[in-house]
Parts: sequence; C-alpha cells; structure tokens
Amino acid sequence: MKSFVRGVGVWGLCALLLSACGDGYSDPISGHQVGAQSPKATVEVGRIEVRISRVVASRKIKIPNTYAFRFGWTSDAYDRRNRARGLRQPTERDWQKYEASLVGGRVKSKGAAVVVKSQRKRERRTKFKPVVTRGGKIAFCNDTWGGKYGCTTGLSLTRAERLRLTRAALAKTQPRCKIGQIDPPKVAALHPEGMKSGKLSVVATIICP
Repeated sequence: MKSFVRGVGVWGLCALLLSACGDGYSDPISGHQVGAQSPKATVEVGRIEVRISRVVASRKIKIPNTYAFRFGWTSDAYDRRNRARGLRQPTERDWQKYEASLVGGRVKSKGAAVVVKSQRKRERRTKFKPVVTRGGKIAFCNDTWGGKYGCTTGLSLTRAERLRLTRAALAKTQPRCKIGQIDPPKVAALHPEGMKSGKLSVVATIICP
C-alpha cells in the first residue's frame, strides 16, 4: 500500500479543486450536503481490510477534518472462512452445471449464457472469489460495495473492535495523527439519516500536529 501521506496529498488536491470548481459534495435530490469519497487508502489489520475515505461537504459549508473508516474481510480471511464452512471455488464443470440449471429453470439458453459470461468476467476481476453453494449454485460475496471495494458477508464487529481497528489503521498510515471526535455532530447534521458510524464503519475527526 502506498503511503497514506501521499494519499492525503491527493485528497487535499481534490478538495482544492472541488472548492474552486464545484460544490465538493451535494445531492439536490436527496438533500445530502455531506458524503464520503471513494476509498483512497486501504490497510490490512489482521483479518480485516480497512478502507479510508475523506468526508467532504458542500463548498459553502466548513466541517472538521473527518474521515470514514470502513471494514471488510481481507481476501485471505474470506477464503479461510469459506473453506471452514466447507465451500470451494467453482471449477469449469461447476460453471457448466450452473448454466444448465438456469436453462432448466426456464431461462432461455442465450440468456443463461449471457448471465454466466457476465459472472465469469466478474470472477476474473474480483479478489473475493465466488463459491459453490451446497445447492450447486455459484454465489459471490454479498456486500454493499458492489464487489469493487470489499467484502462484508458474515462479518460482525463490536464497537470496541471497530475503534481498535480505526486506531490501528491510522497508526499504519499517519502515526503522528490521532482520532478525535467520533460521529462529529456538525457532520452528522448535514445528512438526513446522519453521517455517522455504522455496524461496520467509524466516522471520526482526525487531529494531526
């Protein structure tokens, strides 16, 4: 992983550009005035992958230096979890059987081929590989990141574990900085549902010397 210092530099440049040329973050349809950018740094802490994103607001609104820390499995931990549950990655034969099962389920042959082709393309580009279920189906990680940023299937973390992971990720990327306020009210107030920590995330201000 590249240095978080370099990542912060990129975020800082983006923030300047957004301030000069755009709104930073605003969604006139939903009314959201704050949101997290795409992850710019990723850190592995044991079995957990921590994705770090800067939280930005409309250019007319000032918020404290805030980041979102989101948690998912590392690809190795996800594979170990699957093996422990008796699941395996699909073979060529499994893909053929899966396509035949789609046709048997009244999906047209051409449509089934398109579905399998799409899923096999996804298999090649994701590090969280699909598994063959006990019913013979092929299943991908059912996460909220669209398969692009991570995998959270079956992951459960206590609040204490989330805070420990946040501090560990910050120590790996910006050791001179520390966690400030968790769920800063000024930031949460800009989002209708509240821009705050969830079951697999921490939103916090960052204090650096």
